[in-house]
Amino acid sequence: MRILCVASDLLGNITFSEHLIGALRNAPGVELHVVRLHEEDYARYEPPAWMRRLSPLRTRQVLHRKLQDLDVGAFDALFLEFWEAALGLEEWMRRRPAALAMDLVPTLASELSARRSPSPLRRTLKRATWRVYDREFRRALPHVDAFAPICNWVADALARDYGVHGTGTTVTYVPLDLDTWRPVAREAGERARLLFVGNDFHRKGGDLLLEAYVRHLGDIATLAIASNDEALRDMQVPRGVEILAGRSRGELLAEYQRADLFVFPTRLDILPNALGEALATGVPCVATDVGGISELVQEGVSGMLLPFGTSADEWGRRVRQLLQNRPRLDALSAGARRVAEEKLGLPRFQHVIQDVLEQLRRSVAR
Repeated sequence: MRILCVASDLLGNITFSEHLIGALRNAPGVELHVVRLHEEDYARYEPPAWMRRLSPLRTRQVLHRKLQDLDVGAFDALFLEFWEAALGLEEWMRRRPAALAMDLVPTLASELSARRSPSPLRRTLKRATWRVYDREFRRALPHVDAFAPICNWVADALARDYGVHGTGTTVTYVPLDLDTWRPVAREAGERARLLFVGNDFHRKGGDLLLEAYVRHLGDIATLAIASNDEALRDMQVPRGVEILAGRSRGELLAEYQRADLFVFPTRLDILPNALGEALATGVPCVATDVGGISELVQEGVSGMLLPFGTSADEWGRRVRQLLQNRPRLDALSAGARRVAEEKLGLPRFQHVIQDVLEQLRRSVAR
């Protein structure tokens, strides 16, 4: 089966796309051709000015230009790695069976976008814009043969908002090589070590975390912040806080393996890769209960969930209580690794992709 995979290297997509492409290349009976959308493509194939602020429509224009020399007739099926591709390649999906992976759908994106907007007027405008994308997405859906949402939160929205039910939907998660991302013996220090990983510092609650640390945690813990956010470059951070910028994947792995607790008071997220990395290395997580986070950070099993809008003081108190209960922390550490093994291993991911490919094969045969 000859498959065209259209993948994205933008933002957090690159980790998932690399694993997806690897699974497709290793699948028996698959001849794979990959087109990857890069940040520089948006400069090379710049759409009209009016479209530049409308991200999915902008992506559609860029895809049209990047793929204009490809003949979809040379392939048996399509595997699209991001939902916006469905808006740009609907005509191709009419001609060939298609699988669609996604970390969002327009209804969820509209909800998240409106939450970030500071004024009622901006929220209204955001929702109106997303209604345009929603209409485009609904028009493309009948031409999708298999769905691969990143988590059940997205799968549930597909069912609830778009009527996509049944065996054609398979949840993927973002996998990890659990032989590499694994716990190591931790040396007990005088103070516990907290870890935060995230580049969009404010959106992911970094400012709230610093406030909680200063008020409640500075005497019993250190805090490592792994982030490349420009806002941190000249920031005066409290004593006990270390900013880790420009770290490689190997260096980040070592930071996870040193940490006692991963703290993530995000204000808006889907299912961050950093949570999976923490769990795989046996680091319990305290995180905001938004998006699909509760599927990995399971209350009392792999960590602790706090409601959206929880104050910095409450964050500080809850984290402090957990740090002072070593038996509970150790139990959550074991649970963290267990959840990673159940949901994030590469063999599971490869099996999921095989299931999706079988659905495509059946569609090709029809």
